[in-house]
Amino acid sequence: MEELNKDNDLLIRWINGDLSDEKLAAFEQSDDFLKYKAIITEVDQWQVAPLDLEKSFEELEKKKLTGKKAKVIPWYNQPMVRWAAVFAFLATAIVYFVVKSNETTTYETTFGESKEVVLPDNSKVTLGPNSSIAFKRKSWGKKRRDIRQKGTAYYEVEKGTPFTVDFDQSKLTVLGTSFEIISSPQFSAVSCYDGKVLVNANDNEVTLTKGMGVNIKNKKIDPFNFKHSWSSDLKQFTSTPISVVLESIENQYDIKIDASQINAEQLFTGAYIPNSKEKALEMVCKPMNISFKIDGQSVTLQ
Repeated sequence: MEELNKDNDLLIRWINGDLSDEKLAAFEQSDDFLKYKAIITEVDQWQVAPLDLEKSFEELEKKKLTGKKAKVIPWYNQPMVRWAAVFAFLATAIVYFVVKSNETTTYETTFGESKEVVLPDNSKVTLGPNSSIAFKRKSWGKKRRDIRQKGTAYYEVEKGTPFTVDFDQSKLTVLGTSFEIISSPQFSAVSCYDGKVLVNANDNEVTLTKGMGVNIKNKKIDPFNFKHSWSSDLKQFTSTPISVVLESIENQYDIKIDASQINAEQLFTGAYIPNSKEKALEMVCKPMNISFKIDGQSVTLQ
């Protein structure tokens, strides 16, 4: 609220021409100057006819003699009311801009849906099923680029200010690269496909370059190497708890998998093709000697 009052005072002084040259120059460089200028330009175009009291009195006397009723000037045409409306409009605009600047832009996907998002700096994010990213569009790229992620996402980051992704288990910082993050409360994984990224988990840091990755569980980092390239047509995992792989299949096909009869902590290295739930389950379960039974949208593993 204090900041809003300062903005109001600044606008009033600007309208009255009371700003110093230094403050005026700084204000004209601000992001919102052109918006306020457009508002004032519109207001300046309003025309209010000058009031001739003597003439008005003569016309009133004539109307009394002729029996005609005097013309009533609507209250909303009064100059004072107009200026009050102008300042009310400006105050509303200020509140709108302040609130707008704090808004968070969110992109999300549902079960079985993938989506490519182009960020304000032309970086690209491919969201996996049942995943989301959120960021402040207003401040994006000015000093840094911060994103909050849930689920799975693949990034192609343009060079620029520091780029940071917050996700379950960890935080990742990068200047320009491509990488994938698989994130869940119990387990997360980062794979670097190009460039360099810094992963921080519970104050443990590791720098990844092309072909390097880390699994993160209970805030502990377990590094690994890989040779495959990223593909939206192939879901790939390295030393990943099979529970996380099964969750990925659930999100892909909007199904429920009962894994109570198997060891869900056993590690899986491999991939599945997301074009058929039967084929996906076969590619994951067969190498692990796990059988499955599909009943509609429910799957039981043994």
